[in-house]
Amino acid sequence: MMPMSLIEGRGIGLHTHHWSQNPDKGREELRKDVEMMAEENMNFIIAVAKPGFGEITTYYKSSIYPKSSYYKWDALEALIEESHSRGLEVHAMFCPFPGGKDNPTLRDHPELCIVDRNGKRFNWADPAKPEVKRIELEAILEVVNKYDVDGVYLDYIRYPGSNYCYCDYCVSRFREEYGVDPREIPSRSPLREKWDQWRREQFTDFVKLVYDKVHEARPQAKVSSYCWTCASPYTVYQDWPAWARRGYLDFLVPTGYFYDMSVFRSVCQHDKLIVGGSVPIYIVIGVHTSHGRLKPGELAEQIKIVREEGLEGFVLFEWQTVKTNFHEEVCSSCPEKAKLPHKT
Repeated sequence: MMPMSLIEGRGIGLHTHHWSQNPDKGREELRKDVEMMAEENMNFIIAVAKPGFGEITTYYKSSIYPKSSYYKWDALEALIEESHSRGLEVHAMFCPFPGGKDNPTLRDHPELCIVDRNGKRFNWADPAKPEVKRIELEAILEVVNKYDVDGVYLDYIRYPGSNYCYCDYCVSRFREEYGVDPREIPSRSPLREKWDQWRREQFTDFVKLVYDKVHEARPQAKVSSYCWTCASPYTVYQDWPAWARRGYLDFLVPTGYFYDMSVFRSVCQHDKLIVGGSVPIYIVIGVHTSHGRLKPGELAEQIKIVREEGLEGFVLFEWQTVKTNFHEEVCSSCPEKAKLPHKT
């Protein structure tokens, strides 16, 4: 076999609930999907292990969260086996904080929810609370220790909006540090930025915790995260530039859900400038999302832009649309295999 000279991250974002419930049929469907990904010369898969919306159940055997009743077989285990046999990595996706339709942690312990400025609870776990961090880290490490995953991919590491969290715990902790109730800070006060930064640090601390503990449990595993735009540190307190700059991620997966090619190019340029080479960037190409969908030819164009702007790779989201409508386009854009930047 000729050695691979290309270096490029080529990921597939995969919802793990598309295969048949029947173990034999479902496993065969999974095998065909992975074969098709290998034909497209993809080199890693991001697969949902614990979702953030709908019923909060897992697609693996968990002792912490209820396992999805959809499958009578272990989809994650099968995906890892089929993927590794074809040279693809598998990174397990976790959405730690959204409450979804029925999150047993927040159902049984509503005091762990975030609270808005008016004192109203929202179905979203509070990243500042130690018990939230403990439970979510335990769920992540359960997979890292039980399954031969190549990495952990984080999503929804943010608040759902800018009006959080004003629970008693967060208010009292900030008051202890700065001597003021954050609800009483004037909008133009220098303390406003202190409060904003305090909220950013709650997520940053969690990312660091996951990074440290995952590498401790499985040194070769990688930790990555999806993130929003350069505005997210100020709108949802997701300070992803700090995560990259401080070395808390092995690679970054920023949003590329833009359907104007000039805007997509600008986002690639801006992301590269912000990260400054500290970690590889694999931008998400939104093949079909709630934000829009690509037309024939546009997927190849966005892959071309990624390469022209010098990003280290891309992730195609989501697999069902890729395999149905864009298989040939991906094959034409990726005619050769490539090594992963985060492994070189």
